[in-house]
Amino acid sequence: MNIEPISVSDLNKYMKNKVAEDEFLKNVFVKGEISNFKHHYTRSFVFYAKG
Repeated sequence: MNIEPISVSDLNKYMKNKVAEDEFLKNVFVKGEISNFKHHYTRSFVFYAKG
């Protein structure tokens, strides 16, 4: 089986569409501790979630 790699950008688009289409995932709220929070200049947020 030949597996072709995809770009990070394509993976992000794919995951964003999956979450947007899924009724359960659209309504998930996560409770826990975050660390290494950064507000990126592209208006995205980057952080690590701790359980």
